[in-house]
Amino acid sequence: MIAVPYPCGDSVSATEAPRNTPKDTLRSNLNLGSLLGIPIGLNYSWFVTLAVITVFFGVQIYPLMLPDETRAVHWMLSVLTAVLAFVSVLLHELAHALAARRAGVPVQGVTLFIFGGIARLEADARRPATEFFIALVGPLTSFVLFGLFFGFWLAAGSPDTTGGIIWEWLWLINLAVGAINLAPAFPFDGARLLRSSIWGVSGSFQRASQITATLGQAIGYALIAAGVVSLLGPDFLPFELDSLDELWLILIGLFLENSARSSYQQVRMNEVLQTQNASDAMSRNFDLVSREATVDEALQSLGEKDNAFAFVTEDSRVIGIVTAAAMKALPAAELGGKTTSEVMVPAGDVQVVHSDELLAEVVQRMDAAKVDVMPVIEDGRLAGLVSREQITALIDK
Repeated sequence: MIAVPYPCGDSVSATEAPRNTPKDTLRSNLNLGSLLGIPIGLNYSWFVTLAVITVFFGVQIYPLMLPDETRAVHWMLSVLTAVLAFVSVLLHELAHALAARRAGVPVQGVTLFIFGGIARLEADARRPATEFFIALVGPLTSFVLFGLFFGFWLAAGSPDTTGGIIWEWLWLINLAVGAINLAPAFPFDGARLLRSSIWGVSGSFQRASQITATLGQAIGYALIAAGVVSLLGPDFLPFELDSLDELWLILIGLFLENSARSSYQQVRMNEVLQTQNASDAMSRNFDLVSREATVDEALQSLGEKDNAFAFVTEDSRVIGIVTAAAMKALPAAELGGKTTSEVMVPAGDVQVVHSDELLAEVVQRMDAAKVDVMPVIEDGRLAGLVSREQITALIDK
């Protein structure tokens, strides 16, 4: 299974997708062990954000707020603040993961990465109330942390003390994370809250996903337009933006638009994979070559595509399969000297799928066999071929 990540506090998953199909995946690079039974991973991109936050506090905040402290103290406090900020994000994601596990949704783990973190689930919520519950606990956790750090800040007595500064930034960060994740745009929790609400009312998960994705795209386009117009000069916005703010507005808009579009494509993909079978995507046109045909002759009949292949026949029986990629890998001197029977994969070694198998199962079998195309058997006979390319085309219809 491949999980679709929720940056900075979301969690959702999808069935294994065909290669080159739109999907938003992230794999852990470092395994940090587990917490409460949830595997914790750290993507290398996380260090980029850690460095940016550390430099921000080390250069702009602590030297200004604590001018009497040494540079070493400033940097130590900066690293501590950045790490505690990510601990807050980790707790946000753990809340998603624990809620999913409690609801019976299998959890792969939590990963911290450049945009914050993701909870990786192995399946979609089956009911709107379940999705609502899983999405809601993330922002609630951030708001609880906001209250906790706000209390520490008040207890510190003075905002100019070391503790006062750290607690102040931590409650600000958690308040921001909780509030931003309520935005009704993918990939934020607010989009899942909205989708589950529409799903509960309409009874259609796909319709709810389409409406929520459309809203997310509209928000993204609005941010892009605001950034571009402000960048071009007209001063109509109710707030003032500098060039960096305008660029960020455009980038965030692009990110939200892309996330909204990808989320709906993922929903569409899951629907196709779970409801369509091999016969819906297969092609009944395939090439046959004689076992006596040379490799060069077989290549000419297959054309230029490296993923093309043909069945090798003998007395009207299929005895094997040859692929263009494997034949092209042969030395040029052997192209005319070897026959297809010498380079084919015997029929007994060829993995096949049945015409009534769900595409989700077909893709999983392709992944296990590390192939992109499989023969389809119908009523005990060769009926056609199904490929990742054909599955992707069916999803995109």
